[in-house]
Amino acid sequence: MMNKILILAFFLCIKASFAQNYSLLNSVMAWAEVNSQSNSLNLKWKKQTDDSSFTIYRKLKDEKTWPILPIATLPASANQFSDTTVKVGKAYEYRIRRKAGSIFSESYLYGGIKVEAVALKKTILLLVDARIKSGIETELNTLKEDLANETWSVKVLEVPQTKTALEVKDMIWEEYDKDPNITTIFIIGHVAVPYSGNTRWDGHSDHEGAWVCDNFYADINGFWTDEFVNNTTPARPENKNIIGDEKWDNDLIPSDLEFEVGRVDFFNMPAFTKSEIQLLKSYLNKDHLHRIAKTRAVRRAIVQDNFNFAGEYFGSSGYKNYTVLVGPDSVKSEAFRDRLLQQSYLLAYGSGGGWYQGAGGISSTPDMAKDSLQGVFTFLFGSYFGDWDVQNNFLRSALGSGSILTCAWAGRPSWYIQHMSMGETIGYSTFITNNHQTIYKGNPLFSPYRPAHVSLLGDPSLTLLPVIPPTSLMVTESSGNVNLQWTASTEATEGYSVMRRTLPSGKFEIISNNVKTTMYSDKCLSENTSYEYLVAAIKLETNASGTFYNRSAGIRASILVKNSGRTKANFNYIADYEFITFKATSKNAKSHTWKVLGKDLTGDSITVEFPCYTQGTVTLIATGDCNTDQLSETVFDFICSVPELIKTRTVPEIKCAGDVTDIYLDTIIGADPFTFKWSNGSTTNPVIGVSGTLMVEITSRKGTKKSFEVKLPKFDALVINTIQVKNVNAGFNLGKVTDVMAIGGVPPYTYKVLNVVNQDSLPVGMYTLELTDANGCKTTKAFEIKMNVATNNPNSSAVNIYPNPTSNELYLESEHEIRSVKIYNLKGEEMGFKKIENIDKNLYILNVQELIPGYYHVQINNDNKKIGFVKK
Repeated sequence: MMNKILILAFFLCIKASFAQNYSLLNSVMAWAEVNSQSNSLNLKWKKQTDDSSFTIYRKLKDEKTWPILPIATLPASANQFSDTTVKVGKAYEYRIRRKAGSIFSESYLYGGIKVEAVALKKTILLLVDARIKSGIETELNTLKEDLANETWSVKVLEVPQTKTALEVKDMIWEEYDKDPNITTIFIIGHVAVPYSGNTRWDGHSDHEGAWVCDNFYADINGFWTDEFVNNTTPARPENKNIIGDEKWDNDLIPSDLEFEVGRVDFFNMPAFTKSEIQLLKSYLNKDHLHRIAKTRAVRRAIVQDNFNFAGEYFGSSGYKNYTVLVGPDSVKSEAFRDRLLQQSYLLAYGSGGGWYQGAGGISSTPDMAKDSLQGVFTFLFGSYFGDWDVQNNFLRSALGSGSILTCAWAGRPSWYIQHMSMGETIGYSTFITNNHQTIYKGNPLFSPYRPAHVSLLGDPSLTLLPVIPPTSLMVTESSGNVNLQWTASTEATEGYSVMRRTLPSGKFEIISNNVKTTMYSDKCLSENTSYEYLVAAIKLETNASGTFYNRSAGIRASILVKNSGRTKANFNYIADYEFITFKATSKNAKSHTWKVLGKDLTGDSITVEFPCYTQGTVTLIATGDCNTDQLSETVFDFICSVPELIKTRTVPEIKCAGDVTDIYLDTIIGADPFTFKWSNGSTTNPVIGVSGTLMVEITSRKGTKKSFEVKLPKFDALVINTIQVKNVNAGFNLGKVTDVMAIGGVPPYTYKVLNVVNQDSLPVGMYTLELTDANGCKTTKAFEIKMNVATNNPNSSAVNIYPNPTSNELYLESEHEIRSVKIYNLKGEEMGFKKIENIDKNLYILNVQELIPGYYHVQINNDNKKIGFVKK
């Protein structure tokens, strides 16, 4: 059977040599050239027979559809179009559609003028077969270093052989949940192979069923089922698909894939004399050499399509992709194996009638095992071997031959790798090939889009045109700066890109582009922080799609920064009562601005008076050469410096008119010591010998001041106005004092006649009366007791009243009849006539209960003389 297939492939090859090349006819052999004078991009293509018209569309890379209207519609004679509306630095994707007779063909070009370097990488997840991990530890570490040098964050999962595909996907889920920046998965070794579908992708009835499906790992949220397909007829057990066997029903991927996935797997490849581990080590070594541009293939391509089917044009996956990468003149239709044995080709495509271990007229696994083919990025197509999880599989064997780094089954469906022209990875091309639905038109008879079986064998992180990196990066710290120095790359036509990340887990960021020397000084870093630097060469690359800035792998070095040039705001303050002095203690600051109490103040040190017993927020803005930093703090509970007089004391106590005292200001709060200014001119505490009301202005140490009134007791002088007496009536009575009228002092008053034995029996003579007020203040006045010699006068005012003081009733004793009584207060206001009652011949009673307590005068019979009494 094998011989028959080989013979059939041979005759197909001979027939193709005399017939038209349908794959080539189905491919627009396009390329682009930059017109630097007009900054335009000139699209060009090779003319073919029967050309009738050309239509050109343009979009941006991430746009999901082409515009309805083309940017150009050209006649059959056209072989170029100049796009004058491009912007330098920006990449565009072109769809060039040709009509030739009844054949419509399309090619896709991604290009521009001085397109910016691709974005820095995110996270790549390495799924490593636990069986072989220890055997490739050195090479695996080199790979991790290489990936890190390309700005990837690298995560490694060691996968036990016992893990099923579903369990492996759970592991991916967990990592993705921790790091949503994962974009790429590189499977190394025979990690569980997922299967899905129930289709004969190569057209053979005995190969209908589940095919390999690494896309199962690439899809996080798609709905994969195992409930409907129940196919037990395939020849290989792996292709059988029954319900509940964890081989999925899906022929097509159920949703957009999240990850780019590639695999290198040399399990069960006895055709090679090398062991599985040796093959992996060899692959990883040539992977390393490619990344750092130590090995380089010639920028040319070879296509051998032994099918040459007019309906499906398998080889167009080679022609239309390769021409936009290396130009049509560098794409040759020649024998795959023969040429790759003799010469170096960056790109190679081969298709022919196939079996699991080979393709007719192309090569076979035994040949791959002994050959050293000089290709790098390859496509193969033929029956059976696209389902690569089989012993000595042809597709997997390509990775073990010579310099080949990637291989994919390209024809059903067509592949699209045009984005590699501007620096994207082969993994991105796999991602686009899988995810696009109707953006690209390939095999016209292969109607399904997004078939689940599409796989990339090889490292998905590889790019087409690596640049020689710089070497020997040295990083030192000096005066707050970090100084970098490195050995030049011979290809750094545009200088270098310097990147930095914070260890241990920060992402690289570009801090300077187009550094023209091999030295760079970084400043404004955080102290006591570890940084890693990466320096990459930048080359302005020219290829068949335009020009772009191509960033090399980098060289890395790290350092712990001990001293920083960054500004860090800081301050302290000292409170002197409500006067707060703020002093900036910022690091690496050139100026300071303070925001306090609604004002902006400048200076390294400021003093601010805050309202007493409040709180306030102070913000310091520190500005230095590197940055501006600010710090805010709340300061509160300011003790006030303003004097407050809490307690005074006077010694001695003022009781009488004319007394003086000393005022002691015993308790004062505020900022001591204090000074004093009294209204009498004194400046001491205590103030000596004062009376009346005084003002004192107290000034604190901070100059704040406050005035207080000290009001001392004040009494009118105690004066005896009149002394009423009862004179001596010979043979009848001796004299006595009957009433005393006085003012001043503090009522009530008491009095006595000095130096007599009996106050109520005073012979005729001169006496001294001593009056005492409630405070004990005293005054005296002389009076005389006379002998009465006049006749009886009925209006005489010689009346005795008692008790005095009284509470309710006042008795009046008179030798004469009392006809009327009037009572006056001290203001002279009459309190009205009061009714008196005669209770005895010479004794009357007057009710004074309704009077308020105080001193009053009684007027008897309208006599001019009044007698005083006290109402208690």
